[in-house]
Amino acid sequence: MSLAQAVGMHDGIGAGKRERRRLDLKVIWRIFRYMDPFSRLRNLCLLLSAARAILRPMQGLVIGYVINGPVADGDFGGILWGAIGFLGLSILAEVTFHYRMMASLELGERVTQGLRNGLFEKLQEFSLGYYTKTKVGSILSRYISDIENTRRGVHTVFFFGLMLVGQMLFSSIFMALNNLALFCAVLVVAPAIYGINIYFRGRLSHWSMETQLSQSRMTSKIAEAVNGMKIIQSFAREQRTADEFDTLAMRHADNNENLAKNTAIYLPLLEFNTQAFLALLLAIGSYGALTGSFQSSVGDFISFFFLANYFFMPIQNIGRIYTQALASAAGAERVFEILDTDPEWSEGEELRKLPAVRGEIAADGLQFCYAEGKPVLRDLNFRIEPGETVALVGHTGSGKSTLANLISKHYLPTSGSLTIDGVRIETLQGPALRAHYGIVTQRAFLFEGTVLENVMMGLPGASVKDAHLAIDRLDVRDLLEALPEGLDTQVGENGKHLSNGQRQLVCFARAMLRDPRILILDEATSSVDAMTEARLQAALSRLIANRTSIFIAHRLNIARLADRIFVLDHGELVEVGPHSELVSAGGEYERMHREFAVD
Repeated sequence: MSLAQAVGMHDGIGAGKRERRRLDLKVIWRIFRYMDPFSRLRNLCLLLSAARAILRPMQGLVIGYVINGPVADGDFGGILWGAIGFLGLSILAEVTFHYRMMASLELGERVTQGLRNGLFEKLQEFSLGYYTKTKVGSILSRYISDIENTRRGVHTVFFFGLMLVGQMLFSSIFMALNNLALFCAVLVVAPAIYGINIYFRGRLSHWSMETQLSQSRMTSKIAEAVNGMKIIQSFAREQRTADEFDTLAMRHADNNENLAKNTAIYLPLLEFNTQAFLALLLAIGSYGALTGSFQSSVGDFISFFFLANYFFMPIQNIGRIYTQALASAAGAERVFEILDTDPEWSEGEELRKLPAVRGEIAADGLQFCYAEGKPVLRDLNFRIEPGETVALVGHTGSGKSTLANLISKHYLPTSGSLTIDGVRIETLQGPALRAHYGIVTQRAFLFEGTVLENVMMGLPGASVKDAHLAIDRLDVRDLLEALPEGLDTQVGENGKHLSNGQRQLVCFARAMLRDPRILILDEATSSVDAMTEARLQAALSRLIANRTSIFIAHRLNIARLADRIFVLDHGELVEVGPHSELVSAGGEYERMHREFAVD
């Protein structure tokens, strides 16, 4: 099981037993491959990292050269030139460091921009089934915090880490060339450093994973609370919700604290180990230089000492960036998990695109299950003729909205067939098919912008004149013009500046503008008052003319507009016929009509 699965099992993405996981080099390599489109910038970062890695050890060589040469010979001019050379290397190292940071920052932004765009495009490929199983907060956490951690990995961890490793490598080579015996003494400390890393690597990985998980839970809770704030306040659940969030926040704080505690032990241990060894090296090396035991001069020893310092400094920094590397790898893996998730079906170019839709809809033995073995629709058989108006009625949970979603190809049948103009729906390309549809859902969703802009979203490329004509055809201009700024009124996030009925009117106008061949109204008048609904019924009579229309309604008076009524009960089609016929039949529809219809 991957680290991302362990982190994501509580948010609807990934499942399984949680386990500790070390840094996954395959994930790091995959991030590196995301830099391929920007290879010139990536190669520049690699070149600058390598240059910075060798410049520091070269300073140690310059010091040894100056002491052994000009200092030993009393050559002040040579000492001055050596100091200028040392300063030049220092300036070059800092300039290289500056441009490496700038280049890696730009590269990180480009890589994460590609990840963001790819993730957003991937999310649009998923069917509605994916979103019923996945928490919104989990998706937001991946899109925001996980991608940000990945960006930091590219900018801060990857090239900085390579530079540190390179500095250790060049320092090792120069130390070995300087004094092989002392270099072997340096290698003695390697097992201690390795042991410290091994011990803390698992602990840091564990708490880094826990921190990612608790962050995702908090994001999910915030998203849920903001969306449901009206219900929270209506049922006086503010304190209970605050307590629930406080529990999640405390758990996240505990995870961060545990991560910090382990880091606070890990880094000082590395630093003390390094400093203790340098103290030992100072004593041994000084003795060797003074007695000639190591056959090296004082200048060689001082140069070696500087090189050893350049060797050990990166170890401390590597320890500091290790936790960030874990967070970056875990974040990238969580993002890759979504990118690697296959949609329930493909909408590729191999599927058919109907150049025109007549509006014939037919089902033969249609069955659908959200969960295996639990059918929501059972053995449906029907045929809707082009231009016919059908009302779907039934109690809550009878399968009305599910059937509408199948007709819209938001889901595919579990068994049986569903055809549009005689073509099985699974062989048709969904986006191209829905271009011929007009859909108004029970929950009127509006995008941030003006009323007019939301109407024009119904048809890409539509003009302002087209939108005004659609509003006039619907006969709701006076209701929309009555808004504070008329059609230029800002609707706010999800239309919060409008009432439920006003939002529904905008959605009706959006569908009218589309002039669809198939119109689906999913309880679309449920938020409209009786007076407005009466006006809409007249407009809908014009809207449904010469097009296939499907109404889903609890209000049976709207069903009277239909040519036929389909009565669903527990996923089965129990009655079919016009209103007058079903009322006189004395069946399920007649009972519902007697209980709910208003004459």
